[in-house]
Amino acid sequence: AQNKILKNITAKKNVGVLSKKDVLEAKSAVTDAESDVRAAETQMEYAHMSFNYLLGFDPMQEVVFTDELSADTSEVADVETAVENALANRNEIKGADFAEKIYEILAGSVSAYPKNSSTRMTADINYKTAQKTANDARVQIEIDVRNKAAVVSDKKAELVAAAALQEYASEGLRLVELTYEEGLSTPDELLEMQVKVYQSNLNAANAAAAYNLAVIEYNDAQGIGTMRIPF
Repeated sequence: AQNKILKNITAKKNVGVLSKKDVLEAKSAVTDAESDVRAAETQMEYAHMSFNYLLGFDPMQEVVFTDELSADTSEVADVETAVENALANRNEIKGADFAEKIYEILAGSVSAYPKNSSTRMTADINYKTAQKTANDARVQIEIDVRNKAAVVSDKKAELVAAAALQEYASEGLRLVELTYEEGLSTPDELLEMQVKVYQSNLNAANAAAAYNLAVIEYNDAQGIGTMRIPF
C-alpha cells in the first residue's frame, strides 16, 4: 500500500498537481520526523543501558525480550481490604510502635526526676513525639493506600479508553483501505489513518504499562512497606 501511495504522490508531482507549498510542507515534515527518530533512538539507548545496569550486566549487552506487553488481568483488592492489609503488614507501623515503646520505657526510667527537670521534660517530649509518630504512621499509610487505589482506577479507565481508541483506529484504517482501493480516498487520508493506528497502538502499550505499574505499587503498599516513617 505504501509503495502505491508513493507512486501516486510521485505521479501527482510529475503532472503538476502538487503545489510547491505541499512539497515544502512534506520536506519540513520529513525533517521533523528525522529529528524525532534521533531523539527516540537516544532515549532507547539510554533505556537499554539503564536496564542492563539495573540487572548488573554490561551496559551495551544485547537485550532480547521474549514476552509481550499486556495488561495485568489479576484481581486487585478493594480499597478497604487493602487498607486493612497495609495496617497489619507495613513495617513503618511496626517500627513506629517499637520506637514508642522504647521512649515509653526511657520516660519511665526518669519518672522519679522532678517534672521541671530537663531530663524528665526531654524524655516526656520524646515519648509524646513517638506516640504522635505512631498515630500519624497509620494515617499516612491509609492515605498512601487509598491514593494508590485511586491511581489504579484512573489507569484502568485510561487502559479501557486506549483499547477502545485502538479498535476504532484499526477499523478506520480498514475502511479507508477499502475506499482507497476503489479510488474514493486519497493517499493523504490513508497515510493519516496509518499514523493514527500506530499512535493508538503506542498509546495502548503505554496505558498497559502504566496500569501494570500502578497495580504493582498498590499491591506493594499492602505488604511490608514502601516508605520510611521518621522517628
